[in-house]
Amino acid sequence: AVFAGQNRAKKQRHSFAFGNIMHCARCGCRITAGTIKKKYVYYWCTGFRGKCGQPYVPEAELDPRMREIVSAVRIGEERIAWLTKILRESHEDEKNYHDTQIKGLTARYEQLQHRLDQIYLDKLDKKIPTELWKQKNSDWRKEQDEIRSQLAKHQNANRSYMEQGIKIFEQAQRLAPLYVAGTDEEKHEILRFLLLNCTLNDATPTPTYRKPFHWLAELAEMKYGGADGTMSELPAA
Repeated sequence: AVFAGQNRAKKQRHSFAFGNIMHCARCGCRITAGTIKKKYVYYWCTGFRGKCGQPYVPEAELDPRMREIVSAVRIGEERIAWLTKILRESHEDEKNYHDTQIKGLTARYEQLQHRLDQIYLDKLDKKIPTELWKQKNSDWRKEQDEIRSQLAKHQNANRSYMEQGIKIFEQAQRLAPLYVAGTDEEKHEILRFLLLNCTLNDATPTPTYRKPFHWLAELAEMKYGGADGTMSELPAA
């Protein structure tokens, strides 16, 4: 009984949905959170640089605005179809680029191998001094090692480009419903995944999205252009 009493699970600290996510837009200090009357959750500036006038903001007022921030990266089916088309075209360009790089690197690797073979024969025939062979052999093999590393990167990029693009679209579509149905901890994780930073001025949070979600947020604000349904402009890269 004594052992069980000494090893009871410690009470967990309250987990706030928007804790450690925001900074004060007025002074730059961190926005912290706490409960009032053990029931209501509020957010306020820590005030480490002095009072800045940032008011206490109830979580109930922040939650719908945070939901809007998450929903801002969600795009309609028509735009997904357009983005997928652009992604496929871009993938072709990307694939051609990597294929060209692979071809050039492979040619250089084979050229170095030919030189290595030839200089070894020259050493055996005593056409060149051993020290020169050692130096060239070392230099060319190091270059081959670097080429192998570059080849692996281009080959991996060729395989993952399209897959990563599709995952981004899928994640963007899933975040909003996950946020709405999520617990405080899950909302917190979604916001940390989505946001690089967020400032709070009065009760208005202003997000800075992580790449590539900032492009989707910009795209969501844009309007369709001509009568053919094409986009009038592209988000800034």
